[in-house]
Amino acid sequence: MPATGRVALLVSELATNAVLHARSDFTVTLSTARGRIRVAVADEEPSGPGPSPAAAEALHCRGLAIVERVTSRWGWDDVPGDGKVVWGELSEAE
Repeated sequence: MPATGRVALLVSELATNAVLHARSDFTVTLSTARGRIRVAVADEEPSGPGPSPAAAEALHCRGLAIVERVTSRWGWDDVPGDGKVVWGELSEAE
């Protein structure tokens, strides 16, 4: 999958997680540095993301598995008093 497709998928998964789990307003930020593309989604929920086991036939609970699969690294940062930022990075060359 080209980088643009992976970026679009990453934005979609992180934004969907903000809607479904944080249930708050969210902000999407894209940035580049040193050949890397970073997608970050900030929301108002202070709890960090956690994997949810998904049954083989489940239609939900696959977001973080997809994020892990399309990124070279991902994580989240606590924003005291304001929620969190969940981010993923991928190489522009991949």
